[in-house]
Amino acid sequence: MFGGLFLPTLREISEITGVSISTVSRVLKNDSRISEATKKKVLRIAKRLGYSGDIANGLGSKVVMFFVSNPHRSIESDEFFSGVQRGILRGAGSSDIHCLVQSIRSKKSFDESLIPLDLVEGLIVGGIPMPDDLKTFLSAMKIPVVLIGKYSSLENLASVNNDNARGGYLAANEIIKHGYSSITIITGPRDVSTFADTLEGFFKCLRENSFPIDRVNIIECDSFAERDGRPAIERHSIPPGKRAVISFPTAWLSQGVSGAPPE
Repeated sequence: MFGGLFLPTLREISEITGVSISTVSRVLKNDSRISEATKKKVLRIAKRLGYSGDIANGLGSKVVMFFVSNPHRSIESDEFFSGVQRGILRGAGSSDIHCLVQSIRSKKSFDESLIPLDLVEGLIVGGIPMPDDLKTFLSAMKIPVVLIGKYSSLENLASVNNDNARGGYLAANEIIKHGYSSITIITGPRDVSTFADTLEGFFKCLRENSFPIDRVNIIECDSFAERDGRPAIERHSIPPGKRAVISFPTAWLSQGVSGAPPE
């Protein structure tokens, strides 16, 4: 009893969830070794029962979710989002915030039950492509949402972005400095802001340096997966006698090309 209120114990949370007391304790202390499913179960029951525990380590903190749409293979193996995840988890841990992690592997559909709105108090969301029904879901959120990247129809939400236009500009500038006379760009879908912004910066630099635009060939892939890079380069032939270069807005396409047979 505390101030006339009953406070649940770790044992009671353990009995309701069916996991050990030590596992309950590790979840409430933000132990990263616990599975996402177990975290959800324990945190949901702890929150429902009003558990406070140790003020420094208990569920007096908030619960947020990092949600990624279509990571490259998995969040952990995705070169970009694995780094984002490490930063989020490090920041959450130092701020006494519990962070759940979830991803989907669908370009067209989204299951709303994947995001436990009865538990989380904020969302960090990224990934491309992002299903339209996920965008609709996020637009209706009453809790804070932060996007990793820019997405059409979600411009009203807070976002953290790379300066892709600047990256494209610098890439083009480097190519010009090395005296290449022909450029092939192998890019992902240009309706994705990441690639559109990169190309915008790239061509801005070319125009400023009076590089002949007719010497630039763009090969647009249906996605930006490694598997699309190889057939793209196999369809491309370098004009004889020219200093030609191939540029990629994403490392995944270039990794696919690196496995293609040399011409």
